[in-house]
Amino acid sequence: MTYEEQLTAEREFLTKVRRHIERQIEAGAQGIKLTDDFTELALNAIRQKELEQLYKSKTRPFFAKVDFQEREQPDRERAYIGRFGLFDRATMEPIVLDWRSPMANLYYEHSFRDVPVDVKLGRRLLFDVSNKRQFEMDKDELTRFYDMSAETGTNRLLLERLEQRGEQKLKDIVETIQAEQNAVLRAEAGQALIVQGAAGSGKTTIALHRLAFLAYAYRDRGAFDNFLIIAPNRLFIDYISDVLPDLGIEGVVQTTWEEALRGFVPLPKGYRIADAAGKTAMFLEAGRESDGERLAVAKLASRLRGSMATKTLLDRFVERRIAATIPDADLSLSKTHRMTAEDVRRKFHVDFKHYPYMQRRKRLIQALTQWKDDCAKEAARVLESRIKSGQFAATEKRVAEVRLQYDRKLAEYVEQVKGVEIVSFYRNIVTKPANVAKWMAEAGLADEGIDAERVAAYFAERKEKHKQELEWDDLAPLFYLAYRFYGLGKTRAFSHIIVDEAQDFSPFQLHALSALSASGSMTILGDLAQSIYPYRGLTDWNALSKGVFPGKVSVERLKKSYRSTVEIMTVANAVLSNWANPHVTPAEPVLRRGEAPHASRHADEAEGLRAIAERLAELRAQGMRNVAVIDKTAARCRAVHKKLEALGAEDVHLIEGKADKYAGGVSVVPVYLSKGMEFDAVLLVNPASEAYDPAVPEDVKLLYVACTRALHRLEAYHWDELTPLLQGAL
Repeated sequence: MTYEEQLTAEREFLTKVRRHIERQIEAGAQGIKLTDDFTELALNAIRQKELEQLYKSKTRPFFAKVDFQEREQPDRERAYIGRFGLFDRATMEPIVLDWRSPMANLYYEHSFRDVPVDVKLGRRLLFDVSNKRQFEMDKDELTRFYDMSAETGTNRLLLERLEQRGEQKLKDIVETIQAEQNAVLRAEAGQALIVQGAAGSGKTTIALHRLAFLAYAYRDRGAFDNFLIIAPNRLFIDYISDVLPDLGIEGVVQTTWEEALRGFVPLPKGYRIADAAGKTAMFLEAGRESDGERLAVAKLASRLRGSMATKTLLDRFVERRIAATIPDADLSLSKTHRMTAEDVRRKFHVDFKHYPYMQRRKRLIQALTQWKDDCAKEAARVLESRIKSGQFAATEKRVAEVRLQYDRKLAEYVEQVKGVEIVSFYRNIVTKPANVAKWMAEAGLADEGIDAERVAAYFAERKEKHKQELEWDDLAPLFYLAYRFYGLGKTRAFSHIIVDEAQDFSPFQLHALSALSASGSMTILGDLAQSIYPYRGLTDWNALSKGVFPGKVSVERLKKSYRSTVEIMTVANAVLSNWANPHVTPAEPVLRRGEAPHASRHADEAEGLRAIAERLAELRAQGMRNVAVIDKTAARCRAVHKKLEALGAEDVHLIEGKADKYAGGVSVVPVYLSKGMEFDAVLLVNPASEAYDPAVPEDVKLLYVACTRALHRLEAYHWDELTPLLQGAL
């Protein structure tokens, strides 16, 4: 058949599938009826969800077709693949396969021979694929298709997508998922999966698709239906907000790390935990020589709290507190009624052992109160029998006195079984030099040139001068203490947790977060090359290999970069080469060419910003809808934004730390808030030596992040001497 004949046949099949969907929609709508019956209500919810998927499928029911043959079988077969599966209810034969189904691997794997497909009961079948067909549609019409075979091997649809202008928000990529990405999203649940992904490798998008896959693959598990996404900030959550609805995923909580943990920490009235912005500004925006010792101590204190030695330290004091909970003395209500200290300890340490500390204390007090009440009743009966027999004067006063005595004795005893106020407990630990010295030694930070007395003094100074304010770094230890003492209450653990930009978290912060996971099922995504904070973060994923997560840990790597052109990634990799880290390798750009990045020198700031304003108008005329003007600090960005508006630049938005919406257009944004985002063009504002020092690893990584935000254009406008990181690269 000619190409046109095949295209006609595919259009006829599309029409046939759409008619099938219309019939299914009609039948499904008729099946939903008003009812008060619980079972029927549950069925209605299922039918409604099926209807929603049918409506979503109607416009574009499939995006690919695969021709294949199972090994050792004589017949050739074909399968269409779409976002949602469709089948003939009369014959139960599939019409379109869900992209998450095992057979869809035939489309996503690079190979064409011996393609493995895992089926139920642990069986694996092998298939040979003769052709993969990708469909393009425009306004509901099938306009063309591309064929791939072992001989051609060209993924035309992927190249078409990469050439397009950037969207205002992240979109799903079910049509163009690549083999290495497919391996990550289909990895087994019930483990901590660490994904080292190069800039532009699609980490975030693949993480969201992984949730869609897990919801599908484990749909027969009733409890595998609630998910948590930890994003770097609210702006990022808005940026990715369109993907999950497109994939049909429900039951997903999207929040930041601090918002996820903060609600579990019982702070005293008036206390607050500062967000990370203040400390970020202190380190990234402070002058290089400003109070170096103070910054060095603050940095060490942050690193210390992020180490797994924090768990060891806190566990030691928690266990001491638990061991000292029960007084050595017996609980004596009277000569007749006495509970030995050993019996009380048995109740607390054995009978209620599986409860968190404060629940154990509560249950112990309830048990002791019940025992006291029983003893009081028994004592009352004895007294009343003696009164009746004439041994005592007939009065109720004696009975009441005994009850009051028992109440007082129990209250005195319970007063010794103290509760825990988390903040005081924590601060008492970290302000003692002896504790800090042992803490630093266990964390391997004793040889940093800063003694334990100075670090303890830092915590004591914070306690004295900022009585009701705790640092962002204190949240993980406070949450962990709350978890040990209070548990999670009625909060249901999450089936799976996604952590994006994980290189910016410490091992102990991730360990604390794992307490919210039902079985240690987590996907940890990041790029060590983008670990930009000098006081926190990871430079080696091996730091997470032992003790951080409760179960199995595995590592996958996404090396290819699909975002930027070869020319842009060449510059970015040249910048990154100035940071010597054996655990980081350059990104491998896909073969997509573009304009060479360039730098332009200007006489002063005024001239440079005028050039940027003029360039923004040119880029808009060229169809570049989303452009980033990137400077290093938030303070600089505020000044640049104000001046660009004064120059008449249109549709210019300032992105700051509190931003929670991404509006598209031109964004003036500090580097550290641009992570995870992408733009048609990136204009670097005065990337000079003073701002980006090759000798400072964080500066190298910041500039690398800035460069890798660009899809098609990367340009630098400077009036001071260009940083050596870009000299020779631009």
